[in-house]
Amino acid sequence: MVKKRYRGRDRKPRKLPAHTFKKGNTSGIETRFTPGQSPNPGGRAKSALLSEAYRRKLADLVPNDPKGRTFSELIADAMVNEAIKGKVHAASEINDRTEGKPRQEVEVNTPGIAIDIKYNSLAELAAEIVKERNANSG
Repeated sequence: MVKKRYRGRDRKPRKLPAHTFKKGNTSGIETRFTPGQSPNPGGRAKSALLSEAYRRKLADLVPNDPKGRTFSELIADAMVNEAIKGKVHAASEINDRTEGKPRQEVEVNTPGIAIDIKYNSLAELAAEIVKERNANSG
């Protein structure tokens, strides 16, 4: 007799581990996080060691450069030369860095609410959705 191998949709339902809590379980309730309590109150570490190292290195002078340029100036010169040669990605990068990336329009349709407004961030968009929902529910 050949044992059937389960794959994809035919897979057997997985048993939950013994330590999985079921609804209404009060085991360990005194050590659980309470609502509003963060397990990491300081948040993610603010150190950006790699970014800082790049900034320091880019500000250094290029050794033996007759023009006395920094690494950032050298990179900028190379990007400008690539753009002059017709490299679209270089021209696009220069434009994004000097003029800023173009604003993107976001259209969001939620039940009963149609929003067609430009936002600077997803946080602004989320705040507008919440505001509209509260206005329509009240």
